[in-house]
Parts: sequence; structure tokens; C-alpha cells
Amino acid sequence: MNNPLTHISLCTGIGGFDEAAETVGFENIANCEILPKCRAYLKQRFPNAKQYTDVRNDYPKEKSLVVTFGFPCQDISLAGKGEGIFGERSKIFFDCMAVVRRIKPRYVVIENSTALLHRGMANVLAELSKSGYNAEWQSLSGSQFGFPILRKRLFIVAKSVRSGFEHPILQSPKTVGVSIQWTPSEAFLRLSVGRANGFADSTAIHRGSRVPNNNFWLHSLGNSVMPPVAEYVLKCIKMDLERK
Repeated sequence: MNNPLTHISLCTGIGGFDEAAETVGFENIANCEILPKCRAYLKQRFPNAKQYTDVRNDYPKEKSLVVTFGFPCQDISLAGKGEGIFGERSKIFFDCMAVVRRIKPRYVVIENSTALLHRGMANVLAELSKSGYNAEWQSLSGSQFGFPILRKRLFIVAKSVRSGFEHPILQSPKTVGVSIQWTPSEAFLRLSVGRANGFADSTAIHRGSRVPNNNFWLHSLGNSVMPPVAEYVLKCIKMDLERK
């Protein structure tokens, strides 16, 4: 019997959402990542997932229950120039949403800087609404899941209006929890090594694997999410499915 829990990631990076999806029991059926080195790692880690290269012109077309993406935050982050969601990098959000409209998943998960709340959140919600989704969101950090990091990221969970929206999807991190499998080096994907509180090795998110070199490691950390946080979000979606 095919797994009904299917997952596609866009702007995949080195697969933080994909790692979490696998942990929760989702099947990673496709990913889309523009950087060749990241794709090489994804091919090693998720060999059964079909690969695509660009959300603008080479994107997944498979049907999926969930689509996730953390679109570029350079124009939104407080560390950037503040151009907002229409900036050169961050406007890829709209290309990701075009893919969502083609796939028509039941759930969409979007991750970005918490600065999105005042640098494009109205545009995000409007785009989700016109695409047929209701949304809720939380600002989450690794510290809420037992990891010593306070930096928060914004997670938006949207559900198709066709599927109903009777109950909140996102719960309390304290009540849902995450698996205890994650090691510090696996969890700190959103951090540069300098921010990782001493966990400065290049062990990749796949247990026992190592990324090719430290330069790749440092660069790729910015292209993923913390798997324990993503695991919590996907567990909330799974709980929402089980309510039916």
C-alpha cells in the first residue's frame, strides 16, 4: 500500500524539512533545489525523491499531501537591506506559490525570518487566500525543543479551504514534542558554525554522513531549517489528519 503521507520540498537546501518529514513518517517524493552541491547531497540522502532544479522553470508536478518551502530571506531579514518580499531574492516566494497552485496540496508550510511579519506578511496571506488556503503561524526557536538557541523563525501552516479548518493545527511545542534522535550537530542547521554554541563540526543531518567540506557546510547551513522544529510542525499536521 502506498504511503498516503507524501511530502515535496521547494527551495530545499540540504533537506531540513525532508529529514523531519522522514522522521514523522512522510514519504519524500520530490525536492527542488537550485544549487548543484546541495542537490548532490540530497541525491545521496534521499535517493528515491525526484529532483528538480528551479521553482521558476523546472519544478515538481507530482501530487502531494504537503508542500514545504523556506524561501530566501535575504530581503526580509533584519540583517539584510530591508527590501521586503518583492526584493530580488525573496520574491521567489511568488514562484513557489505558483508551484503550489499546480500541485494543490492539502497543506503548505512556509518558513522565513520573523521579520516577514512586517516585511511582507500581508502579501503572503493574500497569496495563500487567493490560492485557496487558510493559514496560521508561530514563531519558533530551537530552545523550545531542548536546544540552546534562542533565534526564532516564522513557520506558517496553510490548509486548503476544501479540507475545512475546524481546529487550530499548530499546538504547543511542550505538548507535542519531538523525537530524541537529533544530535546537536543535526539540529543546528539554521546556524553558522559561529552561532552553534560550540557544536562546530561538519556532521550532516543524515546520521553518520558528512558534507563534502567546511565551506559547503557553512554555506548550506543557511539553506535549511532546524529538523526538530520542522518535525514539530509536521507532527501537528499529522495530528490534524488524525482528527478526521
